[in-house]
Amino acid sequence: MLEQTLLPERGYPSTNLSKYDVFRLAPSDSELQLMWRFLSGVSFVAASCTGFLMIAILSSPKARRTPFNLYIVGLMVPDFVFMFCCGITCALNSSQHGYVSSAMCDWQSAYLVFGVGASCWMNGLVSLELYGLMRTAATMQPYFGKSARAVSLQCLAVYAWAGFVASWTLWDVLPHQAFYTRGLLCAPTEYSVVSTYFFWFAFIPAVAGIPATIAFYVAFQCWRQSLLSRNFRTSIAMMSTASVPSAALDSEVYRHRVHQTRSLALYFTRIFLCLLLMWAPAIFLVWVLSVHSHWLVWLGATWGHLQGLVSAMMSLSKEDVKEAALHLLRCQPTRSSAVMPKPVKRAHEDSSEREVTSSLGDMDEDLNVAPMPLCASALALESPPPS
Repeated sequence: MLEQTLLPERGYPSTNLSKYDVFRLAPSDSELQLMWRFLSGVSFVAASCTGFLMIAILSSPKARRTPFNLYIVGLMVPDFVFMFCCGITCALNSSQHGYVSSAMCDWQSAYLVFGVGASCWMNGLVSLELYGLMRTAATMQPYFGKSARAVSLQCLAVYAWAGFVASWTLWDVLPHQAFYTRGLLCAPTEYSVVSTYFFWFAFIPAVAGIPATIAFYVAFQCWRQSLLSRNFRTSIAMMSTASVPSAALDSEVYRHRVHQTRSLALYFTRIFLCLLLMWAPAIFLVWVLSVHSHWLVWLGATWGHLQGLVSAMMSLSKEDVKEAALHLLRCQPTRSSAVMPKPVKRAHEDSSEREVTSSLGDMDEDLNVAPMPLCASALALESPPPS
């Protein structure tokens, strides 16, 4: 069994415990067994749902052809890895009445940092891509999404960085180690003044601080430029580089594009807020606040573990993802979208609207896709045109 120096909660006045001592507090064995069993069940359920949706998207030609659906899969991968590994770790801890080795403690710390860090960086990456999409939609400029290869390389780069940061606890030269924290989990934890500075000014920015800053900066720019406003003319007026004809602002093509882009941005915003709101309580209860209640800490950790499940359920609000999941659930073969004939141009269409339609509207026709629901139609516009 892994030898740990644990300070029992009772018998030590709270005024005599330092911040570093509080991290070593542990509940009783019976309480730990109950906590681990519940966390194991929650983790396996979340991993199963996330894995099912990843398979559904990748097995559907209609769903996987759009770049942002591939970003959804990229967001699900770290959630799946974290939940699946956590389910195994909690089950083993429950059966062995504790961590079986120091290697298992290091392993849990590694996949915890990888899961949270990769999720944060993926959200930052998606926010930058959405910002580019919204600007081109507002100014009626062509937008061509990244290929599947480019999206895959971006995701692999994020995973490599998250894995690199997760390995910091194994470097003896850094004041950064994984400990048996609060008797419930192994994670990077402060143990001295030097480690505290490194934890908050190097480790936290590398895991979540920088990508969160990117996401909030994009959100601020979208608000400043009114890119998410329902008033389409306001979006154009806020952008000094925009040169869209007045008649184009009244066209159905323009309104449709901006509306679809806005819906897509709000879709990913909800996923980002889910990650933020569900992991923030766990971080504050375990590392920021010196809470002595083990059940309160466990509640925060459990709430964070549910993030993968909630994000997976939220992804079903996208019609093509929902359709792919239903096809897989019913074991039905998926079909590509039907080829639709090109619409006939209206004779009374003015020149400015024809210009807008030819530059952006015909992208749908070049792709030869049938009309799809709200978000799915927007995503179809992002795929590069066939060579």
